[in-house]
Amino acid sequence: HAVLMDLGWGPEEKPADPLSQSADVVALSLATQYVAVLAVREPERFRRLVFISPAGLGRLVSAPGKTAKTAGVTLRLPGLGQRVFDGITDRKVIRRSLENLFADAARIPPEYERYVWASARQPGARYAPLSALAGRLDDPGAPEAFRSLGRPTLIIFGERARFSDPAAGFELARRNHNVSVEVIPGSGDMPQLEQPERTAAMVSEWLSADAGSG
Repeated sequence: HAVLMDLGWGPEEKPADPLSQSADVVALSLATQYVAVLAVREPERFRRLVFISPAGLGRLVSAPGKTAKTAGVTLRLPGLGQRVFDGITDRKVIRRSLENLFADAARIPPEYERYVWASARQPGARYAPLSALAGRLDDPGAPEAFRSLGRPTLIIFGERARFSDPAAGFELARRNHNVSVEVIPGSGDMPQLEQPERTAAMVSEWLSADAGSG
């Protein structure tokens, strides 16, 4: 039984059906912060965790500077903010951003590139990215939560990650025996898209371990 998180604007059904059993959770990038914090706060809700290219771990942890905060405030201004956001989310800029996330630009799925562009055209699409730019989406409790994880956790990095920190992941695993780290060759910060078969096999094997427990 798989549950895909939807923040409320997708077409999926939204039944009032709270989970009664502990769950396996797979999270990517920024979402790993929220999962880590909740897993430490309420460990009984979780069985095994998978974090892919976690944000907020290691050398990339920093408080947003004045430039980022100013940009975040400016880009939220009506009119100006939308025009700037449109500029940074045109097709060429999106392509360059994805090229930074992938080890090999030839492996960027065309349908994903179209999806990113279409998502940026939705009403209100600018607010979450601009909040991220200003550092408003980072959970201040995430660094300590990563260190305190008590559930079995697999952290996956791409071999050529630019926006996540594999070295910090290995150091975390050295200090916390609940954490394991794997690196996927030939991928950047989006191994689930760049090396989907390898990533899926790794996740499946991890979640299948001790499947009878929970």
